[in-house]
Amino acid sequence: MANKVDVRIVKSKESLMSALVDLLNKKKLEDLTISEICQEADVNRNTFYSHYTSVRELFDEMNGKYMETLFASAKMFDEPNDSNIKNLLSVLEKMKERGNLTKIIFAESNSIKLLNNLLQFLFSFSIIDNSKSEYLSLEECNSFLIGGISNLILRWIENDFQESPKNFGRKIFNFIEEIKLF
Repeated sequence: MANKVDVRIVKSKESLMSALVDLLNKKKLEDLTISEICQEADVNRNTFYSHYTSVRELFDEMNGKYMETLFASAKMFDEPNDSNIKNLLSVLEKMKERGNLTKIIFAESNSIKLLNNLLQFLFSFSIIDNSKSEYLSLEECNSFLIGGISNLILRWIENDFQESPKNFGRKIFNFIEEIKLF
């Protein structure tokens, strides 16, 4: 028989994560206390401690679940030709859809590292396949591009997703195509 999921545990964790998000709209992570989160979630401290040892651990689990949804949205496409743009657009759509949570996650975590890992996953092969650079290797050129794209995405998030994910993603890929011409 398969392991049953205890609905009480799921609901407690969801309440704690929801409370965390609400509180992170008002305060920084390091300023939050377990008592505040428990009060906001309407659970007692024992419930909190039965699942987590710290506020950071709760945040890290929420962050992990969020990143799993981003990675999962990228796995939907298998076509070799257009999959990079479709994967990126899918991830950007998911980021915008989860707007407030996206802003919180990337404000409170090592966002560049998270984005770099995600982009390396999305672009499982080189973004550019040849380089005219006499100073940088192909691997270094691709690392440079991934870092630049990460910063562009952070800027897009900070600017409240003003541009549609489709237009923003296309801009990134048009720029990559321009670079390939050099």
